Amino acid sequence: MSVQGFYDDLAPLYHLVYEDWESSVARQGGALASLIAEHWGADARTVLDAALGIGTQALGLLARGFRVTGSDLSRGAVSRARREATLRGLPLVSLVADFRVLPVRSATFDVVLVCDNAIPHLDDEGDIRVH
Repeated sequence: MSVQGFYDDLAPLYHLVYEDWESSVARQGGALASLIAEHWGADARTVLDAALGIGTQALGLLARGFRVTGSDLSRGAVSRARREATLRGLPLVSLVADFRVLPVRSATFDVVLVCDNAIPHLDDEGDIRVH
């Protein structure tokens, strides 16, 4: 099974990885907002979440007023993140794309995130160094 297929199948259930997904969304959003302010300043408000998944980090940041664009290899995960954002009335811009070859320029954003389990899917140490 491909990585994309695995996450497409997992998307409807991915929130079950967390004991309380809603609390995790809020907690991770707060932690990331604090890190962004500390390292990039209060004016850093545009974020590219290059491994969006179902939106755990993006939703938390959006709820704190960040402008987030999310991308993920999994169409199922992106669809789930879009639904979750819509349910919350949050303006998530999203696309289906592999973070190794994104059709957007990272310089457009103040911060680029690749969180959780995306890195282990890179092929080798050289791939990690490039991306």
